[in-house]
Amino acid sequence: MLGWNLKSVPKWALVWFYVSFLIQIWDALFILARPHSLAGGALEYVWSPYQLYITVDRRYGDLGDGFGIAQSWLNLLEVVVGFWGLNMYMGGQAKAHLYLFSASLMSFAKTCIYFLTEFCSGLEYTGGADWYQWTTIFFIPSLFWVVFPLLCTLGAGSVISQQLSATRKARVE
Repeated sequence: MLGWNLKSVPKWALVWFYVSFLIQIWDALFILARPHSLAGGALEYVWSPYQLYITVDRRYGDLGDGFGIAQSWLNLLEVVVGFWGLNMYMGGQAKAHLYLFSASLMSFAKTCIYFLTEFCSGLEYTGGADWYQWTTIFFIPSLFWVVFPLLCTLGAGSVISQQLSATRKARVE
């Protein structure tokens, strides 16, 4: 499914994993380094694009928001699980798909919870942005973190399902 099989992960997924992991590390460290990463902080230059982003998603600037901090720690855990899976994949281990599935599902679920929390709170953190900024700075970029992890979850899940079916069938015979 989607180019996934026991012996290969499609190139688009490998690119997604590597790029997304770098972004997730950068993103998590922005939150965890606050207030030093905020405007006027000693590390502001490392995260200068965030100075615009936090005008749309104010959660990133809210030092008292525990959800953002927890999500950042989960980002780092997800990266560790995913890198472990990529390392196994490069070593030719079939169980790599389980780790890539897990990391993808974590990313998909975490992003959905982020969206749902925002929608269920009446757009508490993003409601002050105009429609154009909300769409281009918050919503569309965030969709990548729903679509690609979902596709990777489905692809890796398909491989896992095929392996389970083959194992079950071999046991019956």
